[in-house]
Amino acid sequence: MKTVGIGTRVLNFLADTSIIFLLSYAAYKGWTFYVLLQMSYFPSTTSFATILFLYYLIFETIFSRTLAKWFIYTR
Repeated sequence: MKTVGIGTRVLNFLADTSIIFLLSYAAYKGWTFYVLLQMSYFPSTTSFATILFLYYLIFETIFSRTLAKWFIYTR
């Protein structure tokens, strides 16, 4: 395992945040399409927070790495 600096951590953060943003945007659009004619609605921030929590929970508990850490070869 190599020692990483601030730049690598920022790069990991930006890569993870962009992945989470794309996943939450897709989930939000899918959900709003699904409930187009119904009255149940939740804001996009709720989907972002939910996917953020699930993303880190799944990847850090199962693999001990996120996707960005795999791309940059850090742990």
